[in-house]
Amino acid sequence: MSERKFTVSDLIKRPHFNEAKVIAGVNGLNRLVKWVHILETNENQNLVDGNEIILTTGMFYNGELNTCLSFLNKLIWQNASALCIEIGANFSSIPVEMIELAEKHNFPLIIFTKKVKFVEITRDIHALIINSKARALKELETFHKKLSQLNLQSKSISTILQTFHQTISLNVIYYPIDSDPIFFPQINPSVQKECLEIFKMQIKKCSIDSTEQVQEIVDTENILLFQPVIAMGRHFAYVGILLAETEVDEFFPLSLDYTVTAIAQNLLRRLFTEERNFYEQNVLLNDILNNRIQGEEMLRTKLGLNPNGIRDFCFYCGVMELGFPGLYTNYDDLGSMQQSIVVMTRNMMKRHSFQTVILPLGNRVYFLVYQTQIDHKQLPPIQERIGVAIFQLRKAITNLLENQKIFIGISNPAHLLAHAYQGFQEAKQVIEIANITKSISDPFYENIGIFRILLNMKDERTIPSFINDYLGKVIHYDKEHGQQLLETLKVYLNNNSSKQKTAKELFIHRQTLYYRLEKLEELLGDLTNPERRICIELALRAYELNRMNFF
Repeated sequence: MSERKFTVSDLIKRPHFNEAKVIAGVNGLNRLVKWVHILETNENQNLVDGNEIILTTGMFYNGELNTCLSFLNKLIWQNASALCIEIGANFSSIPVEMIELAEKHNFPLIIFTKKVKFVEITRDIHALIINSKARALKELETFHKKLSQLNLQSKSISTILQTFHQTISLNVIYYPIDSDPIFFPQINPSVQKECLEIFKMQIKKCSIDSTEQVQEIVDTENILLFQPVIAMGRHFAYVGILLAETEVDEFFPLSLDYTVTAIAQNLLRRLFTEERNFYEQNVLLNDILNNRIQGEEMLRTKLGLNPNGIRDFCFYCGVMELGFPGLYTNYDDLGSMQQSIVVMTRNMMKRHSFQTVILPLGNRVYFLVYQTQIDHKQLPPIQERIGVAIFQLRKAITNLLENQKIFIGISNPAHLLAHAYQGFQEAKQVIEIANITKSISDPFYENIGIFRILLNMKDERTIPSFINDYLGKVIHYDKEHGQQLLETLKVYLNNNSSKQKTAKELFIHRQTLYYRLEKLEELLGDLTNPERRICIELALRAYELNRMNFF
């Protein structure tokens, strides 16, 4: 790569410069040279584009020092690389003022002590530069083919970045929007920090539709050249290279653009694969929800699992409901809300080393969370991690929904996908209890207690009869007298018969509580009797589930 960049120092080593002598601006010999230009009159100085070696016999010099200094000063201002003067009829010697001006600006001033053929110098250097550019274009073509081959071989983004680094021999930085940056190779921590800050600022101020390359100064030694990676209208990352100011040429931007395009293609393929997998998994989840259970081996194959590794596989079934039915289902954009929750759920579970299959339906989101081939010695137990993950997920979604209620139900863990249908029934029962009792309860099915039995009792006569036998008198009394004995009874028993806690929770005076407890004992009998107390508490739970249909 260094062969395509030529400095003044490189070119004065060519044979035609054997009789040349640098008389000023030695510190500027590292200036880049892109072309050679013959200039004999100051009227044509506007033809100078920069980074050119200027050859002259000094025909413009008519003995006027100001004209000579003006000529040199303009070349310096136009960022010419060097001025080469042939000593002869026009210039017998170089004015001291001219040497001082060149030295002041570190601008190489070179003299030919013998006559040279400018046409041969230009032919030699132009051939050198053109051949170098041709080799560079060939290198770029080879690099482009290599990137295409890597994508055809489904290689990773890291492999693409490593190939880019090996090609340009410069520091490469990959800054994905939603994960950790990658450096090839590692760079100084302070420079690394500056680069990351530049990326963060660019994300804030730049439109995600912008595909332009940007140059930013990192410090006195480094420039960061970077370009965004955009696919399907989505801004995924930045790719940048660290280079010195003298290294900037047209080939690095081209190679950077090829790399960005290759990464975008890689991401597109990954997105397509993910969407296809999500679709197939959604079909699988829909079949499970409708109890269209296939063979265990087929179910596991559709999830990409080892058909025989049953004990290495554990899953939970979950259901999320956005608020109580009928209250929070009319969102302005339910589809957008669902998508946000799906992405949030998948990312949260991934953070805790779970994989997730998700299916949004109406105001509910169904998900199957599983893990495979996990080294349990290096991770907390699955029960602990799923508990933390669900707690954090509920908190995140509650913030997303601006504190509207969300109910989550989680089944017992299982190993066979053939049991997934039952798992979703368990999760839905947790949601059902939350809806009936109008409270956000523990999300896990294993913790819903006696409700597990009550919800699954199919006898329509037994439960109403049981409720009537143990609570009927209290229910009728409240209805006829407008009292709250039933609520008092529930709070009293929930507080382990603590009168102080009960009065505080109900916001009533202690004497009022005593009166209500006396009335309850009059209607129900001795509340301290263990067997009667168990029956009353069971009847209270049953009544919560059946209050809408009771009497």
